[in-house]
Amino acid sequence: MPDFRDRAACRDAAVDPEWFFPTADPRAKTYKAEAARAKAVCGRCLVRSACLEAILAVPGPKDKDGITAGLDPEERDVIRVRRANQADRTRRAAPASSRRPVTV
Repeated sequence: MPDFRDRAACRDAAVDPEWFFPTADPRAKTYKAEAARAKAVCGRCLVRSACLEAILAVPGPKDKDGITAGLDPEERDVIRVRRANQADRTRRAAPASSRRPVTV
């Protein structure tokens, strides 16, 4: 069964895997320039959304390096927090009758 990664733009022979791991500190001015090449590759990737969902399934501390799905670790953490907040708001907005009882 083919994996989405087999169709990823980053698998192209002309793409250097090192592009996805900028060496500069994310707070340094040179970081954006280093990350731009990888983000451009991701920007034209047909499986970017599948890649994003796969990396977001990885727990935060294990997802600390590199550009994946066009995002660096801090940008991916922002999405994780937004999704968690949305899930929490949705849970709180559900009618009491649809909530599962808490058993101790």
